[in-house]
Amino acid sequence: MPPLATKFRASVSLAIQIASICERPRTNSFIGRQVRTELTVSRTSLIYELAYLRTFNLWEIFLEDTFIRYLCGYRFRGLAETPITSFATSMASARTVIYAGRSFLLWHNPTTVVRLANQHFNHGNRPALVIGSMLADIEAYASIRHRIAHDHLDAKVKFDQACMRLTSRRFPGSRPGIMLRDRSTYGGTNLTWLERISLELCAVATQLAP
Repeated sequence: MPPLATKFRASVSLAIQIASICERPRTNSFIGRQVRTELTVSRTSLIYELAYLRTFNLWEIFLEDTFIRYLCGYRFRGLAETPITSFATSMASARTVIYAGRSFLLWHNPTTVVRLANQHFNHGNRPALVIGSMLADIEAYASIRHRIAHDHLDAKVKFDQACMRLTSRRFPGSRPGIMLRDRSTYGGTNLTWLERISLELCAVATQLAP
């Protein structure tokens, strides 16, 4: 297995650094006041949303790349995932098998990911176990992604539910950027929720690929 999780972590780091860069000049005692007149809270929150959307897009790409390689017989930690039918002869053929004539798959939905894993690999396969162990949290993270991408009532309701699960409160206007800027403790460190979720997705990724 190639270092897909390493690549994922590096790309995610670039995405969240964009948000961090916005915060530093806002709090600088010398230039902060001038910057804050243009880099307002609402604009900064929007940048957090864009960084999160990019992070989740990278997560979806990582999952697809990992599944395709597992189906081709790539090994991780010395073990290969045994397909229910047979190993694919190329990544192109593996993609054809996984998509099965569909133009897209809902890689952002962890329930879909677990179903795909069980559909293509033997019982007890690593992807199903790893994603399944974090199912509720990743569903909440996906609801944040969904709210950034959509403005309909269902997206707002599911985002509010995700916030209650993760932070035990709702946020003004059901805006993900406000929530993502909020602080949380993770591993003994005070982080924004953008940073925390990114780190947790990276931790899951390292259980699936180097």
